[in-house]
Amino acid sequence: ELLHVPLIIAGPGIPQGRRVSDPVGIQQIFATVMDLTGTSGAPPQQPSLRCYWASHADTCDPNPLVISEFDGPSANPDAEASISAVTPGWQYIRDSAGTQELYNLATDPHEDVNLSASPDYRPRVSNIQLSILGKLHASSLPWLGESYLTSLGQINFMLLTGRKVARLGSPTSKPRNPPDQDRGLLRSLP
Repeated sequence: ELLHVPLIIAGPGIPQGRRVSDPVGIQQIFATVMDLTGTSGAPPQQPSLRCYWASHADTCDPNPLVISEFDGPSANPDAEASISAVTPGWQYIRDSAGTQELYNLATDPHEDVNLSASPDYRPRVSNIQLSILGKLHASSLPWLGESYLTSLGQINFMLLTGRKVARLGSPTSKPRNPPDQDRGLLRSLP
């Protein structure tokens, strides 16, 4: 109920009744609004959702990956944070204690059967982990902190942030602040 939320877009030039099953990130909503309003300026880092109703739908990402992070109390008392990746048909979750979960959303929409420990699904887990690392490595810095990256493990945390950790799950220094121009942009938002 927190990650699988329907999104409805309506307006001029948007076909009625079109359904898309690909996961999309909330960051793409901003890019889509800018695209639909014809707003110029610095292009958003995420692509607009226009590709889903444009005449050339092949411009959409053929392997969408939506990453979400959680930093707070969880069901696992040893975990301080977790990261999740949703791809078409799959959800992968890993917490800072190293617990992994993999769910086939097509056959198990309620996420009852964790497939991560099955040898048959190890290649899928590895592929999703590599995709997460690649996407995070290419993204801008986290706005509110980096502790959710501890769920990727100590080595990957150090690789992505350039920080050492005293123990898994605890960054040794404060999170980096966004650059000045980004802080100004954030203050200008309602």
